[in-house]
Amino acid sequence: MLLFLVLVFSLNVTHQNIIKYLNAENEQLTLQNQKLFASIKIIYLIANSLLILNIITIVAINIFIKNRGGIW
Repeated sequence: MLLFLVLVFSLNVTHQNIIKYLNAENEQLTLQNQKLFASIKIIYLIANSLLILNIITIVAINIFIKNRGGIW
């Protein structure tokens, strides 16, 4: 989970730097890259949400097993 957070923050910093650089170069290319980075951010957020849901599920299963005293 920490890895995804680091990736999201580093992606955001990289996105800001690229946008600043490309604003001086070409506006059409800038718009394309903004759309690309926005879609990549959405993918990272979805992956992060799935990771959190998986962790919650594993913790819930472990609590259920401990309260029952075992699987069988």
